[in-house]
Amino acid sequence: MKSNLLILLLTLLLAACATQTPMERSQQAFSQGKTNFLQGNYRQAFQELLPLAEDGNADAQYAIAYMYYYGQGVPQDVDVAKSWMKKAASQGQFLAKQALISLQVNP
Repeated sequence: MKSNLLILLLTLLLAACATQTPMERSQQAFSQGKTNFLQGNYRQAFQELLPLAEDGNADAQYAIAYMYYYGQGVPQDVDVAKSWMKKAASQGQFLAKQALISLQVNP
């Protein structure tokens, strides 16, 4: 009886995971990355946000830029930071645009 219940629960859990759309998985990953960033778990946040940034998520691109600029979770690299900021700004990410203005960098 217990094994049947366990199998049922496992099946429901797997079904719930399988029914998430790619957008929902992306939003969930971004949310988790943001939470880790806010908690100071920068390395974990970077690992969660980098794939999203590479896939074109402008908010994740800005977050990656921020981490590179300040060396949070990654070695500091201002040139790489500016590159990510430009990508995010080109998609209209407001904070990236503002950062580029303050750094006097053309988007």
